[in-house]
Amino acid sequence: MTEKTTETLFIAGAGISAESGIPTFRGVDGFWTVGSRHYTPQQMATRRMYQEQPAEFLLWYYRRFAQYRHWQPNAVHLWLKVRRLITQNIDGLDGKAGHRHYIPIYGRLDRVPVLHEQGEPVALLHAPWDEEALSNVPVGDDEQLKRLLLDFFRISSITQAPLTSTRH
Repeated sequence: MTEKTTETLFIAGAGISAESGIPTFRGVDGFWTVGSRHYTPQQMATRRMYQEQPAEFLLWYYRRFAQYRHWQPNAVHLWLKVRRLITQNIDGLDGKAGHRHYIPIYGRLDRVPVLHEQGEPVALLHAPWDEEALSNVPVGDDEQLKRLLLDFFRISSITQAPLTSTRH
C-alpha cells in the first residue's frame, strides 16, 4: 500500500531573490537583459559559447558571481530551507540560507560541471573563482581578467577546449 504524503514541493524563480538585491531575470538590469560587449545573454549562456569563446563566457559568468557572492538570503529563502524545493535560481542563496537538499535545475554559480569528451557531466566541483587574485585586476582590464579566468578553469586559449584540472 502506498502511503499518502501532504508534503508540498515548492518551485522558485528569480522573484524570490529580488528582495535580497538580485535583479529579476528579465528586469532592466536582469540576467537575460545584460549581455556582453558583443553578444546577447541568450548567446552567452550556451555550451557553444563556452566551446567557441570560453574567455567571454567565463567573464560574463564571473561578473554575475562577483555581484551575487555578497548578497544574503532573505526571509523567503530562510522559510524555504526546511521545505522540498526546486529552484531556477543560480545565485546559491538557498544554500546560504542553510537548505541542504534543494535542486538547482540550472546549476549554481559556485559549482562547475566537469564534462567528459562527449559532453556528458562526470563531476560537479567548486567553481574556481579566485576572488583574491581576481580582485587585484585593475578595473576595466578585461583581457587580464579573461587570462586569469582561463587559467583558473584550466581552459586552453589555443585549443579552446577544457584541460584536465586538479583544482578543487
